[in-house]
Amino acid sequence: MDYNWDPLPDETPEDYVERVGGWKNANYEAYLKIKSHFGFDTAETRTLLLKSRSFWKQLFIDHVQGIFNRGGSRYAAVRYIQRKNEHLRGGNKIFSQQEIDDLIDSVGQWKK
Repeated sequence: MDYNWDPLPDETPEDYVERVGGWKNANYEAYLKIKSHFGFDTAETRTLLLKSRSFWKQLFIDHVQGIFNRGGSRYAAVRYIQRKNEHLRGGNKIFSQQEIDDLIDSVGQWKK
């Protein structure tokens, strides 16, 4: 898939992150575009990405896919996301347990 990493006309930085945050490699590409197009410094860019639900969802999917591909357990994937989720947004969880389960099950049929 060919992604349009360029911000759309009149797109806010927050809207941009929500639009591209769920794409593959969003953590790197979006970071570069936010800095160059919107003129954010490193700290502002990190803060914006860390507030984004779609950014975290893609990051978690990528990590869970790695656990799955290595033959890890579903439990390990659940615990990883639960621990991270508890610390996001200053303790305000981004994902419910059902959303975590759906995300984990989206990568395939777990053997363990």
